[in-house]
Amino acid sequence: MKKIYGNGAVRMMAQPSGVVFLTADEVVDGKTTVSYWAYAFDGGSLMRVSRRVYLQAMFGVRFEQWHELMPDFVNFRFTDIGNNRYLSLYPTGDAKVFDRNYQEIWQGKLNYKDFGPSDAVRIGKSVWVAFPEGDTILRFNAETMREELRIGSKKDNAFSRPCGLWSIDNKLIVCNASGNCIEMVDTDTYVVERYATFNEPVYQYFKIGSIEIVLLESGIYVL
Repeated sequence: MKKIYGNGAVRMMAQPSGVVFLTADEVVDGKTTVSYWAYAFDGGSLMRVSRRVYLQAMFGVRFEQWHELMPDFVNFRFTDIGNNRYLSLYPTGDAKVFDRNYQEIWQGKLNYKDFGPSDAVRIGKSVWVAFPEGDTILRFNAETMREELRIGSKKDNAFSRPCGLWSIDNKLIVCNASGNCIEMVDTDTYVVERYATFNEPVYQYFKIGSIEIVLLESGIYVL
């Protein structure tokens, strides 16, 4: 593995040519300061970037309008769920769906028992959501946002604090913070298989083209 950034990395955003990521720096007056970075696959360059670059990586070219609706961009997930609809999801489970014109068309809660979500990804007509404290992944209908399926629980060993999600075709990639591993779920058969194992917690995984990149407890690595 090639290390591209050390301790402090909090969240990555996938881009066609690399990744943009957020780091938590020092605490000033009780508040944590953050920095924004970009790593390019071509040439392996790492550079500090502006908040504007990070927001564009999160929201796309219309990031200014989206940011006005969701100013707390650090603590939530923004997911394209198809048909020009976008899901905003907070750790509390508070969720909203917007259309392409920034109009709210659905509002509700996405929770598992009393546990809040950490990440969401769309595969086909479904939205998969991870609940770390429940050791659970739930599938929701992307049109109605109704719960359809659950995989994992505190009573089985399917997942261990699942956090970051990614998709490869019809496969759901699940990062397990406590299990120090990545599991792969076939969303047709629901079979769970081990994809990769590490010596520390793994929080995020992306595969962009042929390049795989992970956010571990100790930093960001290219596999």
